[in-house]
Amino acid sequence: MTPGQNSKQGVTEGQLCQSGWRGARWWSARCGRALWVLVPVVALAAAGACQGQNYVNNPDFEQPLGTNNWTVAYVYGGPSDFSIHDRTTIAHKDKIPGTWDGHPNFLDVYGAEFQPYHDGKMHAYFKQTVQGLLRGSNYVVSCWMTQFDSLYTNKVQVYMEALGGPAGTTSRATPNVYKACNNNPSAWTMYSVTNTASNSGQIEVRLHFNKDKWTTLAWHYIRAYYDHVAVMLPGHAPPSFRMISLAATNQTTLTFTWETVMNNTYDLEAALSFGAWRAFQNDLLATGTNLTFRTNWFAAPVGPQFFRVLSHNYVP
Repeated sequence: MTPGQNSKQGVTEGQLCQSGWRGARWWSARCGRALWVLVPVVALAAAGACQGQNYVNNPDFEQPLGTNNWTVAYVYGGPSDFSIHDRTTIAHKDKIPGTWDGHPNFLDVYGAEFQPYHDGKMHAYFKQTVQGLLRGSNYVVSCWMTQFDSLYTNKVQVYMEALGGPAGTTSRATPNVYKACNNNPSAWTMYSVTNTASNSGQIEVRLHFNKDKWTTLAWHYIRAYYDHVAVMLPGHAPPSFRMISLAATNQTTLTFTWETVMNNTYDLEAALSFGAWRAFQNDLLATGTNLTFRTNWFAAPVGPQFFRVLSHNYVP
């Protein structure tokens, strides 16, 4: 985490006056006798090139599947051939194998899963058309994947495919997944491919499950899991952000609204005196271009007088 610039300059008087500018990393406001200074701090990549924004909607499957994020396409067979073809509570929580990673991975409650309903053949995939990309630019498409039982990983093809190129038909696919996570959390592996955005600025992501072999009635051991899907533009840091509004209601309620980058998380910190920061609210997930947070607040000398917002980039 690299701190941004902090500034007390530009504080103005009035019932609710606001000051700040795009690109600078400070925000201040005064209401009555209370003074708040909000200092957004831009989070930088710990190592390597900045990946920037993750353009996938619902990349961690923490929200229900729907037409605005993930749908299921059936190549061979249909919904009745699967006992599970949705998100479940089998998720990738161990980016450091064998340990509970804590922030932010304890938020990863859900992942996506396919499981057969019978021992016949079937093929389906989760899909999402990721939009708003720079046409012709190279994007890294990635997903964490694993199977369940090592005895049957050769009975099904589990892989990720990305469709891009000028017409959106150029396919790039990962190798098949053969690692199994049963009693082995380190089997979760991130797979990635690179593809270019189409002329319409899109890449379609497909998470495949193709059961093409018989298993002598052991189909209930065949399960595939997917999590943390990302489509990111290497070398591009997320843009700086600014506060949009800050409002106080009856000296008891504060409402913050600031610009966000989709899939980034934000922490709100508070201080009684400038510089003595403590956590106020962590892990506020941005699902769009701005975020609003409302909280109870008490005026001086009881309540905090200074606030700042910190941004955490999405880590695939």
